[in-house]
Amino acid sequence: MSAPQAPHVIAGVDVAPVFGAASSVQLREEIKYIGSRAIHLSSIASEGGAAGADGKAGVPDAASAVATADEIKKTKKAPSKAYFMISDRACGIVGMRDGEGILQQAPLEYCVMQLAHPKNKKLLIYVTRNARLGVAYCHVVEATKEQVQTILPAIDAGVDATKARRLSQAGPGGVGESTSKMDTDLAELNAYDDSVHGVYEGRFMGRVPSKEREGAKTIATALAQAQKNLKKAREPGREAILIITTDGLRVFEALTEEQMLILDLNTISFIGVVASGDEEIIAVIEADDRLAQNNCYFWACSMEGMADQAVKALGSAIEISRRRAAAKADDPFYPDSFKKESVPLALENIQIDREELTGVEVLGAGQFGRVYLAVQSSGDDDPDSDIQRAVKLLRDGASAADKEEFTREAEIMTYMTHPNVVQIVGTSMMYRPWLVVLEMMQYGDLKKVLQTAQNKGMELTFLEFLIMAEQLAAALEHVSQKGYVHMDVAARNALLHTNNLVKLSDFGITRAVDPETNKFRLSGQLRMAVRWMAPETLGKHPILFSEKTDVYAFGVTMWELPSYGRLPFRTLKAREAKDRIRDGLMLGPPPNCPDAMYELMLGCWKRNPDDRFTFQGVRERLQGLIDREKAAGHSPRDVGACINKDLTKNFQRSSMRATSKRRESRKVKKPAN
Repeated sequence: MSAPQAPHVIAGVDVAPVFGAASSVQLREEIKYIGSRAIHLSSIASEGGAAGADGKAGVPDAASAVATADEIKKTKKAPSKAYFMISDRACGIVGMRDGEGILQQAPLEYCVMQLAHPKNKKLLIYVTRNARLGVAYCHVVEATKEQVQTILPAIDAGVDATKARRLSQAGPGGVGESTSKMDTDLAELNAYDDSVHGVYEGRFMGRVPSKEREGAKTIATALAQAQKNLKKAREPGREAILIITTDGLRVFEALTEEQMLILDLNTISFIGVVASGDEEIIAVIEADDRLAQNNCYFWACSMEGMADQAVKALGSAIEISRRRAAAKADDPFYPDSFKKESVPLALENIQIDREELTGVEVLGAGQFGRVYLAVQSSGDDDPDSDIQRAVKLLRDGASAADKEEFTREAEIMTYMTHPNVVQIVGTSMMYRPWLVVLEMMQYGDLKKVLQTAQNKGMELTFLEFLIMAEQLAAALEHVSQKGYVHMDVAARNALLHTNNLVKLSDFGITRAVDPETNKFRLSGQLRMAVRWMAPETLGKHPILFSEKTDVYAFGVTMWELPSYGRLPFRTLKAREAKDRIRDGLMLGPPPNCPDAMYELMLGCWKRNPDDRFTFQGVRERLQGLIDREKAAGHSPRDVGACINKDLTKNFQRSSMRATSKRRESRKVKKPAN
């Protein structure tokens, strides 16, 4: 095992995981950080994705970068005192305020443009690319003219040195023996833009249920409620990035890039713009047939015209999505081409012939792409052998990182066999689109179920909460026994089926622990939700994850249950929440939460990880409380059926209709021999 990396502390925060040891830092200048903005590459690059004015493919020209910088400057946010840093691996901005941490960072290879503002030589503009999200960021800092002229060549030198290191590892003829991950990410990014219709910024004002699926009056009524909710909670809303792709509206918290929500375009029933004071507000209505509810979402844009641009792009994406869906209506899993691809060795034995699958309807959009309700047939045309499945597709233009995570998640799921872990049925990865076939969980993610229950005035009982929590604890006990740490335990990553069956899902960032220490050491970076992270994972190096960090996250997940899916620490921005959690801040008891349940949460949040429950311990305590409630004469309802009593019947009807239609007009589509 390699020696632990020495800490590199700036303003109370260890920056070594990003910038390396202090000795590797090649430049550190005191500057003022003005701000950053996410931008869509194809919207500012030259036509057809060809090289921009600087000769780099998919890179904005200088005029576009300057225009974006001017827009950032107009926001008139108070600049932050910070350090601009360049090491042998990354460049970025680190706050000078104690505990503020890293404000922006990117590997040097992702720095694609840097220049001084032509009209104000004290402003440094630089652009970085995010291969995973398929966007770029324009950053603006203020310094002296001399500092700007020092920083610019330092960035160039760092990028050149990184490229030189790659070439030094090249094989005969100057061709690398293996393509680096960054090379792959950047190559994928150039092909990604055709699936991104636009990137916008807005302050997320919340989600409000509505009776109607469309109409300006519906939006106005819901907006008034959203504004009332924010005022009552004393929160301004969360700054967000909206990425409109060919299959979904993907929303991330600005700067931290923590995923907030994904809406499938097929579920969007109405879009519009509402003026409110100095802001223009993007309004989106989602028609959620799965949980029999309509939801209105709102984002406030301070920049004039951005809301109109976003709604126009969203409307265009919805139209394209519907045309594509109609073109493949009979078979959404039909290969885009018959170019064979190599299947990962670990998944070779669970390949499924996609001819066995009949797409029924879209269930929603996930991190990787659409999720379908499908029917798996045995091929003997016997309807009694049909089984409902959930099929996850890897979206067009997915980044190399998403492909890797999609494959890793499928592989890890093959190792998990437990009644409360979602089971993988198989994969189909020989042709695009890649498919992962899972057992069907009827009501979807637990967070949305809880929110819907509250919106419909349905109050869950103590016993119902306990039954959900105990099943999730049992699943996580199994994960720990298998030698893994889940690292993303939250209500959004638990699924609900009929009769209150709860199963753990989403193993995208799950990692194996060291068998000697039973811990996983994070050496790079992962995009994680800080509000569910244990204090010891938010501070000093080394950062270690274990069963006890999952237990901490499980405690937060238990808190989500009687909170009906409310965001933990919702009055705090992500960075402030990170600092406060690291310093020991804990969640208070939710309204009407039984003392016995909150005491279990506190047992999961002990400051010393060794003092926290094990999953076996917390599961046994939960089971004891369940037994006590049942002995007192209480019994649970079928929560999902209470929310949407017709869903089982509707799914069965639509499944039978889809399979009957396909059997009647079946044309086996296979590549020519």
